[in-house]
Amino acid sequence: MTAVREYLRRLRSRQVVRPWALCAPVVVLLIALPMLRPLRSPGDASENELSRLAAIQALVEHDGPAINDSDFFATLRRLEVDREKTEGAPPHLPRPWYSGDAVAGTITIGGKYYSDKPPVMAFILSWPYALMYRLGWDFHRNPAGVAYVLTMLGVTLPVAGAAGLIYRMGRMFELKRPYRTGLALSVALGSGLISYATVLNPHAPAAALVLSACSCLFHVTAARNPTRTGAWLMIAGLCAAFAAVIDLSAVIFLVLLAGVILAFRWNWSLRLGGVLLYLIGATPAILMHAALTMPITGDLRPGFLHPELGGARRPSVAANPADDIDEGARPAPWKIALFRSLDRTAGALIGSKGLLSHYPVVIIGMIGLGLVLRRHWPASTKVMAAVTLAGAVGIVAAYIVLRVDWGQAMFGPRWFIVFLPLTLFWAGAWLRKSHHKATWAVAGVLLVFSMTVSILGAAAPFVRSLPGQYTVVAAIKKIATGSEEERPRGMQVVDSR
Repeated sequence: MTAVREYLRRLRSRQVVRPWALCAPVVVLLIALPMLRPLRSPGDASENELSRLAAIQALVEHDGPAINDSDFFATLRRLEVDREKTEGAPPHLPRPWYSGDAVAGTITIGGKYYSDKPPVMAFILSWPYALMYRLGWDFHRNPAGVAYVLTMLGVTLPVAGAAGLIYRMGRMFELKRPYRTGLALSVALGSGLISYATVLNPHAPAAALVLSACSCLFHVTAARNPTRTGAWLMIAGLCAAFAAVIDLSAVIFLVLLAGVILAFRWNWSLRLGGVLLYLIGATPAILMHAALTMPITGDLRPGFLHPELGGARRPSVAANPADDIDEGARPAPWKIALFRSLDRTAGALIGSKGLLSHYPVVIIGMIGLGLVLRRHWPASTKVMAAVTLAGAVGIVAAYIVLRVDWGQAMFGPRWFIVFLPLTLFWAGAWLRKSHHKATWAVAGVLLVFSMTVSILGAAAPFVRSLPGQYTVVAAIKKIATGSEEERPRGMQVVDSR
C-alpha cells in the first residue's frame, strides 16, 4: 500500500483538471448516456440482458439466485414460446409453456430456473440495486430507470474510464497530448467499445478491466523503486481476474499477463514475488466466482457450459427425406471439415458479423504490434504486445473451433470486444512514425468506417429480427424506420408446477 499512498500524495501537488486527459471520457459519456438501451428502447431488451436483470432482481428481492418469480423471467418465457411459433411449429399444435421446458438464457435444476450467465457481474450490480430497492426505486415501479442506472454503473462508466486509461498508457509511445487524446478516442469509438457501452453486457466492462490490468503493469514498469509496486501488481491481478470471471474469453489474458511481470528488469526473486502478488490479487475474484457458481452447477463452469441443465427441448419439425443428400455424392469427410473450418474463419473475419467487416481499423493496431515486436522496445513492452497478439489469435481461434452461433441477436463480433480495444491501442506505435499522405488517408478511411459502424451499433442497441441477426444493415433500417420487422404476438404462458 506504500505505492498507492505515495501516488495519492503526489496527486495533490499535480494539476487537478487535465483537459486533454478528460476529453476522451467526456466524449464517450456524451455519446453513450443519451443512447442507453433502457432510455431509447425500454421494452426491447435482448435475452442475454433479460437473463442478467432477472438474476439481479432475484438476488435482491427474493434473496437467492433462482429467477422463477422474476418479472424478466416471465418475459423470457413469452419470448421462448414466440420463437417456437415462428420457427416452424405446426399451427395445429399450439403448446403452452410448462415448468421444466427450456428457456433461453436460463438453466433449470429441481424445478428452479437460474441465469446461465457467469454470476459475478449480476452479483456486483445487485449491490446498487439493493440500495435503490430500499429507497423505493425498484423494477416494479420504474424498470427502465433502474435498468438505466445499472447499465450506466456496470458498463458505460467503465468504458469511459477505459478511454482515460488509453490516454495515460499512450505515454508508452512518447506521443504528444493531442495525439494521445486522438488515440483514446479512436480506441473507444472505433473498436466496438462504444457499441456495447449502451447495453448491459459483460464484454465492454471485461475489455475495460483488461486495459486496467495492463495500465497497472505499465505503471509498475515506470516505477523507480520496484519494492513499492506490490499494490499495483495485486490490483492488476484483481482486474484481470474480474475480467475473466465476467467474460470467460478474458481467461487467456489472466494467465498470459503474468508473463509481463517475468519480463521486468528485476532480479528473479522480485519477479517471482511479483507473480505471487499478482496471483494473490486475482484470488478474491476467483473465489467469488466459485462461491456463486458451485452451489448451482456443482463446479466452476457457469450454466451456459452445462447443456444438460438447459431444460427439456421441444421436438423440432421433422426434416423432409427428399432433402437428404445421396451418400455416394457426399464429399470426403476431411473436405467437409476443411470447408466448414474455412467458412467459419471467413465468417469470423469478414462475414456479416466479422471482425474486419465491422472494425477494419484494427489492422492499424496489428501493424503497431508488429512494429513493437520488431523494434528495440523494453522486454516487458514486447511481452505485453505478444500477450495482446496471442490473446487475440487465441480467442478468435477458440470461437472458430467451438462453432459459436454467430446468429445470436447481438451487434457485430461481440466475443471479440474483450481484446479489440487493447489491440487497437498498439496503433500508438504506428502513430509515432512519419507516413506518406496516402497512408494517412487510408488509415483515416478505416477509422471513419469503424467509428461509423460502432456508433450505429450504439444508436440501435438491439434488433430482435426473426433469424437472430443483428448487422449494420439491420441497425440502419431500425434507425431509419424507427422500428424493426414485425414480430409475432406472444402466446399465452401457462405454468403447471
